[in-house]
Amino acid sequence: MLKTDWSLEMENKYNNNAKLIEDIKKLKNYEGYIQFSDTKIRVCDIFQKDDIFTKIEPTKGFIYEAHFYNETTKTSIGIKQVNNNWLVSKRVLTDAEYDVSYEEYISDIKNLPKITMAQIWEVKPDTLCEDMKVKKLKKVVFAGFESSTKSKQKEQKMPTQKKSLYETLDEVQKEKLLEHFLDIFQPEYVNSLLKKEQ
Repeated sequence: MLKTDWSLEMENKYNNNAKLIEDIKKLKNYEGYIQFSDTKIRVCDIFQKDDIFTKIEPTKGFIYEAHFYNETTKTSIGIKQVNNNWLVSKRVLTDAEYDVSYEEYISDIKNLPKITMAQIWEVKPDTLCEDMKVKKLKKVVFAGFESSTKSKQKEQKMPTQKKSLYETLDEVQKEKLLEHFLDIFQPEYVNSLLKKEQ
């Protein structure tokens, strides 16, 4: 069975397409889609909540990729076929260690509704930015389909004012940044750069 307690970093591997399909059928409260190797995504390959078990129609091909999302638990499952195996990756999007942002996309796949992708950002010091904390993209995962319910929830939520990067710095980092900018904008520094170009 697809594990429900994977950590953010764990991945699981399958080597049997039939066993993978059997375990996918056991998913509860997930929406998503399956792309088989021998056909375009069909209407029966797109799943809303609990219709995976009743709707899934395997083909003569194998699962090329699949993505599922549980809105209640904020859990995303991604399946990719690589060589003779299927890698199954599970991400819980409520982990406080990461910053998550959502983007909606219109797919070029004919039957696929508008999809939501979650960008998982990790905030950590960067040596190229004088050890200031910066956001680095860790992973992009499937976060469900757009629905009228999700749209209404978005309309009802008031936008929260995010802090600027400067506001997230501690006093030492702010001082380093200020010194750096002062160095850059000092007339002597600018003149030295101009002389080098001549």
